[in-house]
Amino acid sequence: MQETIKTIVARIEERLKNFIEQNKTDHVEIKAQVSKLDEHVNHEIEKIIGRVKVLEDNAQAIISEETGRNKLYKAVIIVLGSIIGILTFLHGIGMF
Repeated sequence: MQETIKTIVARIEERLKNFIEQNKTDHVEIKAQVSKLDEHVNHEIEKIIGRVKVLEDNAQAIISEETGRNKLYKAVIIVLGSIIGILTFLHGIGMF
């Protein structure tokens, strides 16, 4: 009976050792997979940041273009208004 208990305890100890070793192996594998996933996520974030910067640059270029176009329209309207004003003045004094 005592031999049987020793055998059972030895089997339990062996199973515990195997479990601990397997747990260590699993831990190393999980850690490696998490590290690989972390690298992938960081790479994707860098790509997204690059895309956002390009979009910001494009938006800034569009804003600059619109601002320039608005300034041009204002200048054209001022010139046309001035010409109409001069023509009206000249017509008023009888030159036309």
